[in-house]
Amino acid sequence: MPHGIADLRKEFDSLVSEAKAFFEGGGRDRRGRLREDSWCDLSSERRSRAKNIRDRIRCLFARLATPIQVSPLLDKQDFRKFVRLGRAMDAALHFRAYRRTGVSDPDDPPHASWVFNDVSEELAELLDLVPERISVKEAAASEPSPASAER
Repeated sequence: MPHGIADLRKEFDSLVSEAKAFFEGGGRDRRGRLREDSWCDLSSERRSRAKNIRDRIRCLFARLATPIQVSPLLDKQDFRKFVRLGRAMDAALHFRAYRRTGVSDPDDPPHASWVFNDVSEELAELLDLVPERISVKEAAASEPSPASAER
């Protein structure tokens, strides 16, 4: 079980690489473009693989939430960005759109792989701002308990 942000970052990088390989294995249509327009067109094996990656990314994001919230270099707006980007990453693995700025033409949405790559790079930039000295246990200990937050 990872204990520090460096370990979580390695896990993030590994999952991003695995997801990129998933997108690259998507096949090509006659025009040479990736066929990423429909979840239903995927084989059950590829849907299962995508679901597995999505599940592991969600678990990782749950473990990253506290270190991001307590990082002295990040604020509440950065945490909201973390959540939004995480949702966009998850949606891309399901070939769905999530609220994104910069998508100007809804009739010609970007490829899921492009969205995934874009948001994973933005998330990596946020993770770079979490000091390595913050361990997951320390971050959890510094987070106020729900009972004390209500007072």
